[in-house]
Amino acid sequence: MTTALTTPTSIGTSGSISFLGSGSGLPLSSLLNQLRTNASQGLVLLQSQESSVQSTISAYGQLQSALGALSTAAQALSPTQALGQLAASVTGSDFTATVQSQTNPGQPPAVAGTYSVQVNALARAQTLVSTGQASSTAQIGSGGVITFTLGNGQTETLDMTGGDTSVQGLMQAINSNSSLGLQATMLNDGSATPYRLMISPTQSGTQAAVTNISVSGNSTLGSFLSLGSMTQQAASDAQLSVNGVAVTSASNTVSSVIPGVTLTLGAASGTTQTMTISQDTNAASTAINAFVSAYNTLQTTISSLTAFNSTTEQGSVLTGDSVTRNVQTSLSGIMNFSSIDESAFPTLGSIGILSNTDGTISVNQSQLTAALQANPQAVSQLFDGPNGLSNFTTNLINNFTDTNGSLSTVVSGANARLASLQQQYTNQSSLIDAQMATLQNQFVQLDALVATMNNTSSYLTQQFAALSKSGG
Repeated sequence: MTTALTTPTSIGTSGSISFLGSGSGLPLSSLLNQLRTNASQGLVLLQSQESSVQSTISAYGQLQSALGALSTAAQALSPTQALGQLAASVTGSDFTATVQSQTNPGQPPAVAGTYSVQVNALARAQTLVSTGQASSTAQIGSGGVITFTLGNGQTETLDMTGGDTSVQGLMQAINSNSSLGLQATMLNDGSATPYRLMISPTQSGTQAAVTNISVSGNSTLGSFLSLGSMTQQAASDAQLSVNGVAVTSASNTVSSVIPGVTLTLGAASGTTQTMTISQDTNAASTAINAFVSAYNTLQTTISSLTAFNSTTEQGSVLTGDSVTRNVQTSLSGIMNFSSIDESAFPTLGSIGILSNTDGTISVNQSQLTAALQANPQAVSQLFDGPNGLSNFTTNLINNFTDTNGSLSTVVSGANARLASLQQQYTNQSSLIDAQMATLQNQFVQLDALVATMNNTSSYLTQQFAALSKSGG
């Protein structure tokens, strides 16, 4: 962050300076201001130089930003990024499939292939509905410890000692204890005994279902919560087969069957549907188009920063700048790049990326799509690896933007020049202030001396006039 230089336009005035010259009648205050203005011309020059350096630093910043964006877009063109992503397509409507990101650490990646999937049953959570109570707030016995036994053999307890055992109180107690793995609500069926407690596991499947409820210390509550007295909708597990292998899942979200792929079950028609895992050509196309856009942004940024108006004969801030010119010249290497590792698509032109007359490039989307569909691996190899275009572009940019790169070097030099100008300004401004302070003191003394002389002259004139009259 830099601070703009400001030039003083007039002297600071105190009470004594405001009336400087009032005793002598001389224009000393105006003269002192004129002397400061003249002495400050050097500061105006420093301001102009600072503004020029600031503009150059800002322009280099725009160039660095555009280069960074192109580097980021190039790095995204790798098998672990956009070009390596897979996508799933499904022929039917019983389920959807999502391929997890290939860059998730610790997650096995998906593998391209075709799968036959048949969904025979969906997972469902159990529901238990109690008998009706005339009041939602009337106590059902006093206290007690409720034990819930789940399908996986696990038991959970809810201590109601000193607690509210009404339908409403039980609902609140169950919902406030997340370790139970249960949720409760109160139903009103409109009958004479309308208030019913409905309990259901927070997860679907038979392992999460309640297989028994017992209550110690409150037989009335035990009778109310016994499974035999409740209306029950049984839990069920999802049943499906993948390539003929039977699979059971407690949830309708199945992520453990095929590595890197999550199935979300929505219907159970029992018909065989085909799922295909293949390279995500849409993601690859988007990443390649983003690379082209970043390249064009860099070219237009350079053109703007180096433009010359022949009518006004005015250049832009980086017109004629050698580093910027070298950056633009180096960009031609990207379009001239030819991969030594891949013969099917060795250049950008071979996948439909062509140069325009203004230095930008454009995408023949039909040709790019055809290349991705025909041989996605070959397109990936054009960009991938130590000899790929992605690495080539990154290294090219690093030559300019690394710590010792030519662009970083000139930016450091410009910042040093700016700091020097600011220090010169501070020093010169302090010197002018000191000079003005000295002149001010001298002018004050001059004003007093001339005022004294004027008073003496006036006195002598009066005396001479008086002598002349008396002598006459």
